[in-house]
Amino acid sequence: MCNVLLVTCNSDATAASLRDAASEAIHVVKQFHQDARVRERHLFDGAIPLLDLSTIEALKTCPTRRSAKQWKTAAVTDMLLYEARSADVLVIAVPLVGGCIPRELSHWVEHICLAGDAMPDNRTPAERSAQNKIAIVVIDSADPEHDRSVGSDQLVQYDKLGEQLRAIGVTESAHVRSDAHHIHLSQAARRLIATNS
Repeated sequence: MCNVLLVTCNSDATAASLRDAASEAIHVVKQFHQDARVRERHLFDGAIPLLDLSTIEALKTCPTRRSAKQWKTAAVTDMLLYEARSADVLVIAVPLVGGCIPRELSHWVEHICLAGDAMPDNRTPAERSAQNKIAIVVIDSADPEHDRSVGSDQLVQYDKLGEQLRAIGVTESAHVRSDAHHIHLSQAARRLIATNS
């Protein structure tokens, strides 16, 4: 069983081409894993709860010993952490906004990292090391009327995102380019998906 987590972001800049490219990447995953299950985590302003001291304390408490209040406090974070830990493939389709990764995505990654530090992963070391978590990051192609440096600036931002994703267990990542007319699933992305099967 291959678990795919599709991460999208609520933004006026989110184009149909981003979703099409994400669908193409998921289609390629399903060519290697017919039983792949896809779950979507849609991010928007306020979707990720505040990770305060009471939430961290609830996460550190053994689930069988949590109070009703602690269960309620930790419920959303438990779900977000479970999604990230159980995913074999992350497909991230969020546009750069003003040349930067959307804060909703940065907040989600930071939340998962901090929550993961607070709540132990109950899988055995062998189970954790056997999971080769990969990320396919969909990149909006730069507008050809803009300076060529826009494309390289995007790659720098997405490389930074790749570094952040390592903190939540992603071992390798590849880019998928999208524009209004074409989807460019790179050979690197195809190879990464194939070697993860």
